[in-house]
Amino acid sequence: MSQNTNFNDLVFTVVKNAFNFRGRSTAAEFRTAIVVVLTFYFLVHLFSNFFTDPIPVRALVVLAVPLILSSQVRRLHDLGMSGLAVIPVQFVMGYFNVSIMLADSGNDTPSPMILAVVGVLTIMYLLTLAFKSGSSNQNKFGFAP
Repeated sequence: MSQNTNFNDLVFTVVKNAFNFRGRSTAAEFRTAIVVVLTFYFLVHLFSNFFTDPIPVRALVVLAVPLILSSQVRRLHDLGMSGLAVIPVQFVMGYFNVSIMLADSGNDTPSPMILAVVGVLTIMYLLTLAFKSGSSNQNKFGFAP
């Protein structure tokens, strides 16, 4: 994909590849995937206030999860890494999110130091995927996007 690709093309590519865990994607595609998932997140909260039936809300979540996972896997491929690295990363990010939810509900939470370290590592991981250039040559996951 060229550097001059417009945002609409990037959104189309991200949504089209929501269930594609093969190949590679650019940093711009990953940043677009984050914008799309944040939009889904906003819509989930908006719809959850208007609908008593949770099915439309769940449908948005079901669409967002594979989209962000496949985007991460393809970005890792572009960086020459296995997509299986997503598994421990998602475990850590899930731990962080659950800990925040527990803190909001007044339950016991892990040490603030652990939460800070997990938060910093998560941000570093996402920034790496969002901004680090992949290899310009073919790697074991395919041609450069």
